[in-house]
Amino acid sequence: MSANGEKTTRRERVERGIYRNPKTGAYEITFTDSDGKRRWTTIDGNLKAARAARAEVVAKLGKGERVPTNRDSYAFRDQQGEPIECRGQRLRRGVA
Repeated sequence: MSANGEKTTRRERVERGIYRNPKTGAYEITFTDSDGKRRWTTIDGNLKAARAARAEVVAKLGKGERVPTNRDSYAFRDQQGEPIECRGQRLRRGVA
């Protein structure tokens, strides 16, 4: 709630899957990633850039391609681009 009692929104809907942040004026797109989780991405640019970015993501998902998320850039991958399972057994402190 703002000081005058009106409810402030974090995002204003512009069109399907495209929102505008009223505080910063930046555009944000939303989509469901390859794992079925809803993701939000801030777009640098205007409404035309937001439309193009969302269209690109939706096209990749339509083709069955994996849409990388911010977390994917930190994961270890093999030469074919597949994620490598990095979780192994943990050792007790002092055990080499």
